[in-house]
Amino acid sequence: MVFANVIDFAVILLITLLVDYALQSLFYYDIFVLLFVIFATYQFVVVWCNGVTFGKWFFGIEYTPENRNAIFKYTIAKILCIIVFPVILFRVLGVADPYALFLNIISCVFIFHIFSATIFKKPIWAHFAKVGYVSQNQKLKFVFAKLVCLFFIIIVGFSSIKYINNKIHINDARFFLGINYPFEFKKYPNSKVVEPYIYFLKTQNQSPKEYILGLFEKYDIVILQESYHGESTQWEMISEIVSDTAFINNVGNIFTEYGSTMQQNKIDSFLNTVFPNDTILEQETACLMYYMSGGFYYFIKNLNLLNSGLPDSLKVRSHYCDTQIDCDDIITFIQTRSKADYNRDRLMAQVTIDWYNAQVAAGKRHKCLVVTNYRHAHGYAGGVDYVKSHTNNFRLTQGNQGQYIWEQFPDKTAAVMQSQYGKSRSLFVPISRPVHKGKWDLAFEINQNKPVGFNLKNTPFGNDYYDMYPLRGAKTKLKYKDIFTGMIFYKPYLELKEVVHPYRQHALLQSIKAKNIDLEDPKNSRYLFYSQMFDDEAQLENGLHDAMNISLSNFVPIFVYVFLSIVSLSSMLIYFVDNLTIKNKKEIAE
Repeated sequence: MVFANVIDFAVILLITLLVDYALQSLFYYDIFVLLFVIFATYQFVVVWCNGVTFGKWFFGIEYTPENRNAIFKYTIAKILCIIVFPVILFRVLGVADPYALFLNIISCVFIFHIFSATIFKKPIWAHFAKVGYVSQNQKLKFVFAKLVCLFFIIIVGFSSIKYINNKIHINDARFFLGINYPFEFKKYPNSKVVEPYIYFLKTQNQSPKEYILGLFEKYDIVILQESYHGESTQWEMISEIVSDTAFINNVGNIFTEYGSTMQQNKIDSFLNTVFPNDTILEQETACLMYYMSGGFYYFIKNLNLLNSGLPDSLKVRSHYCDTQIDCDDIITFIQTRSKADYNRDRLMAQVTIDWYNAQVAAGKRHKCLVVTNYRHAHGYAGGVDYVKSHTNNFRLTQGNQGQYIWEQFPDKTAAVMQSQYGKSRSLFVPISRPVHKGKWDLAFEINQNKPVGFNLKNTPFGNDYYDMYPLRGAKTKLKYKDIFTGMIFYKPYLELKEVVHPYRQHALLQSIKAKNIDLEDPKNSRYLFYSQMFDDEAQLENGLHDAMNISLSNFVPIFVYVFLSIVSLSSMLIYFVDNLTIKNKKEIAE
C-alpha cells in the first residue's frame, strides 16, 4: 500500500511540474498551491469516479467501500489529512515558504502513514471512511505489462522534465542524468504590479559604495547585511568601500562577524605587516584563520595591501566580533567549535558597543562599518518601541546583533540590507527563494541590473512586508522600512560567485606542524584526511570561482520526482519478481 501511494504521488508531482512549466510565464503562484489543486483533482477524478488510483491499479489493489458515500468521505478525509491539516499545523509553527511546507509535509505524512498503517492496518482516512482494500491475484503477463507501462510513464515524464528544465536553465552545470542545474528562480511575470518599483529605480543614481559612504555623513555606525557566507562578490564591493579615500579619512574601522575576538592581536599584526611578495602574503593570509568565505580571504589580503601604502594614523583596522566560535585557523575550527546560544548576538554587538564608547571617551575617530550576516543585521529603523512591539517572533524583532547596537545608539546607527534571495528555515532543510516572489529581481533586471543604493522610507521596496526570513517573520506585519534604513543592489543572484582561496593545504600543514600533531596517530586521522582533501591551489589565479548553487526551490521538486520514480519502479520490479517466484514455485509443486 505504501508503494502504491508512492507511485500516486510521483504521478501527481509529474503532472504538477508539467503544468507549472506551462503556466509559470502567465501569472505568479506558489507551486504548493498548484500541487494542492492537482492532488485534490487527482483524488476526485481517479478515486471517486474510477474507484482506484494508478498506484493501486499497478499492484492490483481495489477498494471495498460500504457504499458510494464512503468513497466520497474517503477522498475528503485523505485531502484533509495529507494537505489541509499539515498546512495549518506548519503555518502555526511559522513555516510559510511553500517549498519548506512541501518538504515538511512529505516527511511528516510519510511517517504518519506508516504509523496509522501499523495501528489500523490501513491509512487513518480509510479507517475513518470505513473503506477496506482487497489485493487481487494478477496474472504474470498483466503484472509485466503494468511494469512496462510504469517504466514508460517514468521515462517519458523524466525526459519531458529534463527537456523543459534544460530549455529554461541553460548552463554547463549538470545536476544529474543530464539535467542542467536549475540555478534560476521562477520569474515574476511582467505586470503593472512591478511598474512602481521600476519607476523608482530609474530615479536613483547612487551606487552602493556612494550610498554607504554617504550614510557616514549622518551616522557613526553603519550595519551592512552580508549575504550568504560563501558568496564572494559582496566582498569585492566592501573592498571598494573601505579603499575609498572618504572611508580611510573619516571612518577607518570595519567590524565583521568572521573572526574570533580571541585572535584580534593576530589580525592587528597581520594588517600592519608588509610582506616581501604576493606569495608569502597569500600564504600568511591563508594561515590567519578558517575562512567560511573565500571572498573574505581576498578582502583581508587586499586590506593588508591597502594598509601597506597608508601612514599609521590612517591604516584601516579590521575588528573581529565573534566571542563564541574560535576560527583562528583551520585546525582549531575542525578541532573545537564553541557552542553558540542566543547570547551570541548580544556578545558580538557588545564588541562594537564597548569599542565605540572607548573611542568617544578618548576623543578618537569612532565611525565604523559593521558587516554581519542576514538576520544579525536587523535594526530598528521604524523605531525601537514600534518594532519591539511585534513580539510574535522574537528573533526577527529582538535578539539580533544589529538591534542591540541600535538600542545603544538609536540616533547614530543605520542598517543597510542587500537585495538578495531569502532564506526559509524549515524544520528539516533550509530553502532559498526570491524576495517578494521575484518582483524585486524583475524590477532590477528591467533596470538593466544597475548597481544602486537608496533609503527605504517612502519607497515601494520599503513598503513591502518583510519576507526575507519567512520562518522567523512569517507572522509579522513589519515592513522592510521598519527594519532597515536603506538597501543596496550590487549584482543579480545569477552573477553571485563562490571562491576557493589558495594555500588551504599549506595553512593546514602549518597548523599541524605548529601544534605538533602526529599524523601517524590514528586519533588524528581526520587531519590527514583534510590535508589530502585540500589540493594545493597555489597556482590558481584569484581563486577558483564557481556560480552559487542557491536555487533549491527548483532543485527540490525535480529531485523528489526522480527519487519517487526510482522507488516506484523498484517496488514494481520487486512485485513482478515476487509474482514470478510464486508462479515458479506453483509449477514446481505441480
